Amino acid sequence: MNVKSWLRRNPQPAKLTLDGTTVPIGTGPKRWQEACDTIDAMDGSRLQAHDASGAVLRATTLDRETDDDAPAATSSTSNDLQHLATLLATAWKDGAEVGRRKEDDGFNKLVVVVEIMSTRLAQIETAWQQMLVVQSELYAELAEARASEGEGEGSVMGIIGQAMAERSVKKKLPAANGKASSAKGEA
Repeated sequence: MNVKSWLRRNPQPAKLTLDGTTVPIGTGPKRWQEACDTIDAMDGSRLQAHDASGAVLRATTLDRETDDDAPAATSSTSNDLQHLATLLATAWKDGAEVGRRKEDDGFNKLVVVVEIMSTRLAQIETAWQQMLVVQSELYAELAEARASEGEGEGSVMGIIGQAMAERSVKKKLPAANGKASSAKGEA
């Protein structure tokens, strides 16, 4: 409540009391402001306006804000909490976006690693197939050399060498690209 407006209402009081104590009213142009300042300084609760004969014109109870009833602090606290909630929501959203980008980057790096490993595996498989071809050629040469030395067809080693050479030459080995190829690498 605006005490100054309450004091200036007609009929204007000649005397004021605050909790039974008389509040002086000046005579100058700022008398109502001075009376308000005095009322605030006295820190009372029950204000009465009296006419010149002492009759009560009006009375009111002053609303004094206590520490328990601090609406300004509550509204400020509420605004602070809303601001904090907004900041937390923004941080969560931004953090989720950063995490999603990092997951995407990590997944893309794993895809690159798998591609590198697949390429390397294909190279190793090709080298292994080439080694098998060379090995079968060496077995064939060994079988021919032993046959010409006389160990030929009758000896156990000659028979094993001959069989391995014939088998590896006749067998078609799969190429690294998935197509069948002969032992000599022909497609």
